[in-house]
Amino acid sequence: MKKLSEFDQPKLTTELTQLSTDEIENEEHYEDVLFQDGIVTGEELRHVYFRRVHFKNVTFEGVNFHQVEFVDVVFEGCNISNTEMIGAIIHRTAFKRTKLVGTNFSDSTCIGVSFDDCQANCSAFHDASLKRVLFQETLLVAAEMIHVKWEKLALENCRLDGLQLDNTRLKGLDLSRNQFEHIVFTPELLRGLIISPMQSMALVAQLGVTIKED
Repeated sequence: MKKLSEFDQPKLTTELTQLSTDEIENEEHYEDVLFQDGIVTGEELRHVYFRRVHFKNVTFEGVNFHQVEFVDVVFEGCNISNTEMIGAIIHRTAFKRTKLVGTNFSDSTCIGVSFDDCQANCSAFHDASLKRVLFQETLLVAAEMIHVKWEKLALENCRLDGLQLDNTRLKGLDLSRNQFEHIVFTPELLRGLIISPMQSMALVAQLGVTIKED
């Protein structure tokens, strides 16, 4: 199993104060906190800062975060589906076994972030900045990584059918250890993409090239 470097691992303290998700309010800072088993639905949360926080089995359903910041945070067994995190700042954060279906990370800045065994189908990363980000054993079917700026982006054993990579530079990106039959890309930015021989058949077909067998 691939991991980010120790430098990019969330730094949590051994003793966390447990709070209820009902205590999350606008314009607040939360540090060294455990949130467990709570549900937050359909709210707007503005200018909230989380540092050294562990979310365990928490549901954020349809929540709209405005200018949220996560630093040294772990989401474990959570459901963050259909939540808006546009423009979020996310540093040294781990998403483990978390549902992120339809979650919108557009314009976000992610540095040292891992997604492990997550469901992130139809998630969006439009115009996001991804630096030292790992997606591992994660569903990214019909996800959107359009016009993404990335550095050291890794995808391992993920399902990528219908992944949209329009206007995203693909040079050096290694998709060879993932599964997909069709992805969307900008042909002019395809050069340097790393794929497996089996995957090449699908990309060649998308480029309008016919392979003729004798």
